[in-house]
Amino acid sequence: MKKVKLFTPVIALLLSLSPAALAERYNVDPAHSTLSFSVSHFGLTEIDGRFNEFTGVIDWDAKAPNVTTVEFTGQAKSIDTAVAKRDEHLRTADFFDVERYPTLSFKSTKVTHLGEDRYQVDGDLTIHGVTKPITTTARIKGPKDVSGNQKIGFRTTFKINRLDYGVGEGKFSSDDMIGHEIFIEVKGEAARAEE
Repeated sequence: MKKVKLFTPVIALLLSLSPAALAERYNVDPAHSTLSFSVSHFGLTEIDGRFNEFTGVIDWDAKAPNVTTVEFTGQAKSIDTAVAKRDEHLRTADFFDVERYPTLSFKSTKVTHLGEDRYQVDGDLTIHGVTKPITTTARIKGPKDVSGNQKIGFRTTFKINRLDYGVGEGKFSSDDMIGHEIFIEVKGEAARAEE
């Protein structure tokens, strides 16, 4: 009788847990991940760039992938297009205004398993202090044991209109100089958080 009384609260606790609470947390490994973008320049070529400083977490349950949550935060000041003078300009109020808006972020609101390693990720993207909903398709692979640690791989690409977020308005809004469409790619690895 005592055993029944002992196990009853434990069972009740397990039943009260939401599916998301049963997911495992994976921390994005910045050494094996990139947050990059490309934009048209005078309609002639594309300029590539990246944010060198960012963090991210993926709460993922391989047995119930629809409970996945995804969050990323990038430091706007870490923008890097391989040209120092251009990067300095991009940090000013003409573009990212990093003093007022130091971060850009994404937080999922819903993740739907589409089959195999494909997922539809809906969420809120915040850039330059403006938040807008976006939908993208992502691939999440794994988990796989890597040097004694469980890791997953991820990749997604999507595009946004920079003017929707107030980046480069005014004299820099012309398509002839800097394209409105920004193509963003997020890819890499995430390692299971230690308990």
